[in-house]
Amino acid sequence: MERRKSDNRLPVVVIRHINCFLEGTGIPVEKFTKDQLLPQLIDAGELTKPEKDVAKWEKSQARRLVRYIDGENQLNSNWIFPFVSSLPVEYRQLLVVEMCGMLGSFFVPLTAMGPRAQSVSTRSHLPQMAKEWGDILIGSNPAIDGEFTPGDDPVEVMNYANEIAECIGILMAELGAIYRGTGIEPAAVRAFRHSSLFN
Repeated sequence: MERRKSDNRLPVVVIRHINCFLEGTGIPVEKFTKDQLLPQLIDAGELTKPEKDVAKWEKSQARRLVRYIDGENQLNSNWIFPFVSSLPVEYRQLLVVEMCGMLGSFFVPLTAMGPRAQSVSTRSHLPQMAKEWGDILIGSNPAIDGEFTPGDDPVEVMNYANEIAECIGILMAELGAIYRGTGIEPAAVRAFRHSSLFN
């Protein structure tokens, strides 16, 4: 099956990110499928490790999984999350951000505004916030003149927009850290929690 260059189906997006990871790191695809992907599929209950000849089975499964990454086989929807989970955090986050974008939303981990335990300190995200703000300023060339036009460099505009989106996620995580550590939350969030519209 030949893929369209602009294919934005979820399985294709997932495989594209895995291939970017493999190309960026130089890890052989069969090593990746055996060491990182196969354990995720087993943990998810999608594959069951046999009691005998485990090494032979793992090698066979690793070769079979390569065919999914090469695009020869169509990815099963039940396998999407294990495939996503097989990526290291920095690559996984990029993929999850794109997946959320396909759904029309930003990726902000739910733990950011998660449950609060009494008398627990919470780490601030101030260093990451400062870094993200610095990245926005560094990439702000398209906004320097105070307006956006069709004549702006599309690569610069895209980089600027991506930095803003990343900053939003860190800011939301900081709000969650404040709440978990102190119990204080913005009035808008408190109103949302107590609104009958969302109960």
